[in-house]
Amino acid sequence: MADIIGSHIEIWLEEYGDYLFSYALLKVKDTHLAEDLVQETLLAAMMAEKTFAHQSSARTWLTGILKHKIIDHFRRQGRRELAIGDLINQDKTDDVDLFFKSNGRWIEKPEVFPSPESALKQKEFWKVFQHCLSGLKTKQAEVFLAKEIHDMSNAEICKDFSITPTNAWVLIHRARLSLSSCLKKHWGN
Repeated sequence: MADIIGSHIEIWLEEYGDYLFSYALLKVKDTHLAEDLVQETLLAAMMAEKTFAHQSSARTWLTGILKHKIIDHFRRQGRRELAIGDLINQDKTDDVDLFFKSNGRWIEKPEVFPSPESALKQKEFWKVFQHCLSGLKTKQAEVFLAKEIHDMSNAEICKDFSITPTNAWVLIHRARLSLSSCLKKHWGN
């Protein structure tokens, strides 16, 4: 029995560990704390595995557990209102006017950046990228990470985030614009 449970944890860690870590890091903005929260999540999942009804994907179930772990952390810190506010997907009105003219055309078309492979080789890029990513709205960042970092399909994104394909496209597009602007400002030309 212990071997079966242990193998599930290994599978979950292999398949969803990076996603859970990215999600936690986005919320708590502390690498060590994010790692601890993911570990707590996997331990809680192991203990509650028998109650998992498989009505959602394992990733969705694990993310739900992680969300509760993050809320619990902020409650312990005495920051309950901030934590809950950060976790709710508040899709406030975006400043679209910053990017488009009244006729719907670009004010300034986004530039094409060097290949990701060459940029990722530079150690400092990740620090700047994380800074820029933390400036995105929560839902934009989550959808962007799901698409670009975790290579999820549009259908998976729409299902996991309960959004339409159009909304997913808009969130990813706006995230790319914001990241492009931030990286241009902080990473250089």
